[in-house]
Amino acid sequence: MGNTTTISNEELEYYCNVFVLCAGGTINMSGNTECKPGDGVGKALQKLKSKIGKMGIEYSFTSIFDRPPDSSNVGENEWSVIVNSIEEIIIEKERIEKKLLNCGIKREVGGVVVAHGTDTLHITSLVVALEFAIKHLTVPVVFTASYATIETPKSDAANNLLKSIYCAKERFNRKENLEPGVYVLIGEDIHLASRITKVSTLPNDDNKYFYSFPSPIGQITEKRGTVHFKIDMSYAAGLTVGIQDVCDFDLENRKPWGIVEHIYMDSLAPKSILEDFERRIHFYRSNEEYNQRSIGVVLQGDFTRNANLQELALVIKKICSEKVVVLLGSKRSYDKVKDMVGSNYLGLIPKSLSHMKARIKLAWLLRSEFSPESIINLMETNIAGEVFQTDILPEWIRFESFKNYLGYTDVVIAYPNIHSKVIEDAIKRLLSVDNHRRELYLYGFGDGHFPAVNNSIATLVKQFVYKHWKQTLELDEKASLHKVIETLNCYVGNHMEQLSAYFIDRFDALEEKDFIAKIKAQVISKLIQEKRRELLQNVTSFFVTFASKDCTISIPDERLSTIMSSVVNELEIIPADAEIDGRIKGIVCEIASNESQTLRVFRTLAMHYPDPISMRIMKDSIMEASENMRWIGYAVDKGIKVISKTIAVKSKSNIARYEIGNMLLVLGVDSDLARGYRFEFFRPKRDLF
Repeated sequence: MGNTTTISNEELEYYCNVFVLCAGGTINMSGNTECKPGDGVGKALQKLKSKIGKMGIEYSFTSIFDRPPDSSNVGENEWSVIVNSIEEIIIEKERIEKKLLNCGIKREVGGVVVAHGTDTLHITSLVVALEFAIKHLTVPVVFTASYATIETPKSDAANNLLKSIYCAKERFNRKENLEPGVYVLIGEDIHLASRITKVSTLPNDDNKYFYSFPSPIGQITEKRGTVHFKIDMSYAAGLTVGIQDVCDFDLENRKPWGIVEHIYMDSLAPKSILEDFERRIHFYRSNEEYNQRSIGVVLQGDFTRNANLQELALVIKKICSEKVVVLLGSKRSYDKVKDMVGSNYLGLIPKSLSHMKARIKLAWLLRSEFSPESIINLMETNIAGEVFQTDILPEWIRFESFKNYLGYTDVVIAYPNIHSKVIEDAIKRLLSVDNHRRELYLYGFGDGHFPAVNNSIATLVKQFVYKHWKQTLELDEKASLHKVIETLNCYVGNHMEQLSAYFIDRFDALEEKDFIAKIKAQVISKLIQEKRRELLQNVTSFFVTFASKDCTISIPDERLSTIMSSVVNELEIIPADAEIDGRIKGIVCEIASNESQTLRVFRTLAMHYPDPISMRIMKDSIMEASENMRWIGYAVDKGIKVISKTIAVKSKSNIARYEIGNMLLVLGVDSDLARGYRFEFFRPKRDLF
């Protein structure tokens, strides 16, 4: 009997197409500042459609999230969606391939491209690489990203997508194809997914912001439709090393992800940091949501010179006795305490693994029932290319540093699914210090982002207003911070009675002299802004001194504003005292003296200067929507200076650039390039937690 297997056109298309999965991030966002989720990947693909067609490649595009997240919000749930989406595609392609083989037909198979954010690209791509090291992978999976939105001039979004699609497609006439595996393509470099690190938020002079150690595995360039593609095939030999050691994974009965914390320790770190972690172990185990999870911790830093070293070792020993895996990043620390601890739950992170990757790998290993000896051994085993022999560290590790503990400082390092109790404990440690100068350093992803909630500030404000006052605000989800404040200002003016009860219940206002001082500062700031605006509006030419001669030159309007803004910002425009006093008198004199100070301040601001009230509502909206943000906002309310830093070691933090960073900005957090909002006329009446 002849072969009756038939292949439909739809099946052929499915098999041959490259599948592009949108998982969010900058590559899918819109805007240049306050960047928000948009349709960047879809727009880029439309722009590239002709080029992709000329390469003889077809693709299918899917957005796998209802609201594609900033990658700082990508964690366990999102990893599951990404892995399952890839797996579904692979299983279907395998089914079709069997039919093709039965028919004696050969076709070029299409792989998978995942468009992802840069902030946690190194984490998600490692997760996927580990998952498919123990599952069957038959096509290349290529992650890509961009440092700027598709609308931004010189953005690498479209270029990275085009090259990723090219790499993910098998070509019979091409000398080299990517073997089934997980990769990252950025710029001209093709990296093993398990080895990448985001070193900076913007490209350097060589157009690089991601590195892999010891080097990328390939290069790809595209010019005028011609693609040059070169890979070092020797990389493939190391991809499967170690899989035989872990192939007994029980894929059907895996547990949830392990809870693994990332804690920084140095020579001044107090013992209370580890004692707080020990208490959190009991919290996790007594909580129904977490008690099925295994627990571990990565301790980063050299604490061998800590005056309390022996006490620290005793706490680590106690933690290990709780059957918690403890991995040290410092060999000096490990050698110093291993005999004092004397536990098979204590291990050293392999040299080729960063602390971030070690944390993820440990959390992944804890999903299976392994003995502590096996876990320590598997941490040193190459499963997906992440572990390799090296005598040196990547050069960017030299730049990796955290703020030293100084008695009045504390450090929290971001990682996916970080529990709010980590932040809470750090804040409580600071509040127990008798020092007016208290500083909390948050080391976040990318521009300094901290995992929060996948929603816009405008949406959170709308939800908050409706919940508390049953009012519906007319606010678009993508509204800017300025637009949100403007809308709230109108709302405050029209609903003073309802809002005053909320503020009286929750806040104490500043004393009158402090209130007037704050108002004066705001009045001066507003007057300066008005003077600058007036100056800019009246300028039609630019007066310069050139070769010792004065001359006036005309500048095109589009350049004039930029030039003048930079010049005007350098000027000291100080308002006259009469202007300041006149404004303050007009603001303060109308308030009835028999009202409480909180009500008086509230009415004053609502009538004349509602911004601080709107800011407070916006802050409370964010705090109510996210436990992490709640504790960070609480720290600011308590007078702790909260500073956002970045783990992208060659960059400065800038929480003004993205929606998720803006949440920190509104809470009053500072970053290297942006100062948090400081419109605080009210202090919380009591601890609300």
